[in-house]
Amino acid sequence: MIRLGDIRKITEVTIYEEGEQIYKTGSVSDLKALLKDDTEYHISSVVKEAEGKGYRTEISYNAKNREISSYHCECQAYGSSNGMCRHCAASALAFKKWWEENVDRAHEDVDMEEISRVITRYKARKGRRTGRCGR
Repeated sequence: MIRLGDIRKITEVTIYEEGEQIYKTGSVSDLKALLKDDTEYHISSVVKEAEGKGYRTEISYNAKNREISSYHCECQAYGSSNGMCRHCAASALAFKKWWEENVDRAHEDVDMEEISRVITRYKARKGRRTGRCGR
């Protein structure tokens, strides 16, 4: 799972805080997370500023190594600081939420004993049917 520390370590403090505010206002849209191979996600989004200008961001996240391997933004500030711009930070935070809601939830532990009990009850009910009009 992507962690806040993964984002913070490649973003200056003030830039991270600006990105967090952008994310909290719901300004990240069109988020797409494409699994390129077994471990590498390609994330793209559009991040809108208050004045309505949108910036396309792209991030690569290696799930195996748990690290952001690359990022890019169309904004003028991209590349002028040490690390991500605020738009990439906002996009990374949106991806973190997506990951928690989709990937982490898919890996929750399954109670195999409960599944076995449900199957047994189903088979028992199915065995009681006469086969005539579902009676």
